[in-house]
Amino acid sequence: MMEIQREFQDSTGLKPSVQELASAIMTEGGELWSISGGKWWKNYLKDDSPTPNKPRGALSLKVKKWYLDTVEDENFNKILEESIDILHFLLCVWIKLDVTPQHIFKEYCKKMDVNKTRQENNY
Repeated sequence: MMEIQREFQDSTGLKPSVQELASAIMTEGGELWSISGGKWWKNYLKDDSPTPNKPRGALSLKVKKWYLDTVEDENFNKILEESIDILHFLLCVWIKLDVTPQHIFKEYCKKMDVNKTRQENNY
């Protein structure tokens, strides 16, 4: 993926800064947040008519879970597209930093160890 992204960037002459890429990642993250339910108390569903499986109750945990699961199901392709947009910009960051996929994997594993320790210690 990094090589494909690097070839694309080379062909376009685009050389964004890390700050510009961070801005793009935040923007795409906002789009992902919005399309995956955003304000979970607001209705983003195509059809909000009552159904037998739809739980009732204002903002209960059961309604919230049903709602978010339904939004994710309805918007699967859009959610996938926005998450790929984020990946695209992350690849650009790593290219800018001149790191290899092996370096990224090593750092990922290091951070995952930290995350596991935090979970084990109720962080």
